[in-house]
Amino acid sequence: EARDLGVRYARDGRFILIAPEFDEDHFPGDSYSFGGMVDTTGRLRPRNDWTLLIIEQLFDHIRIRWKLKAATYDAIGHSGGAQFLHRLVLFVPEARFSRAIASSPGRYAFPTPAQRVPYGMGGTDAASLLKQAFRRDFVLLLADRDTVDRVREPEALAEGTNRFTRGLRFFAIAVEQAAELGVPFRWELRINRGADHSPQEALE
Repeated sequence: EARDLGVRYARDGRFILIAPEFDEDHFPGDSYSFGGMVDTTGRLRPRNDWTLLIIEQLFDHIRIRWKLKAATYDAIGHSGGAQFLHRLVLFVPEARFSRAIASSPGRYAFPTPAQRVPYGMGGTDAASLLKQAFRRDFVLLLADRDTVDRVREPEALAEGTNRFTRGLRFFAIAVEQAAELGVPFRWELRINRGADHSPQEALE
């Protein structure tokens, strides 16, 4: 579905479109959405085991396979893919994306050490990571009618009652944290008026 939505943009812009599939057999439960950062008990896993790093490895593989000269890539994720992607922005400072767009994530790692991973950055070197993340070209895309949600765990509901409110709160905390750290803030919030959670509406 992600590939098919992006095909016409790839053809118009003459770029290579890659849509990796993280299937349930190999990435069960929340191991994809949470970037493989925690085990089944919620404990932070060793960094080398994070699923987040697969994107960088895939980029290297593609560059070698097709002899590409591109030094960076753009990335977009919707829903579960946006849960994954915003964690890549926060926790993998060396990631070579030029721009990352997270569209309507269901749950967040709030940019504060007050909550532990995977719902925050507690347990990591949050200040150092945030100083780097806030300088990146990151767009949070929300749909203002994305207010009907499935049943969520208490940690997610503590972030907000639906995807739209959770997204607004996430971005507000990011603005506050950047000010407290005294670092440039390049992130951008865009709201797609009249759209719900369907990827076609959210990304148009």
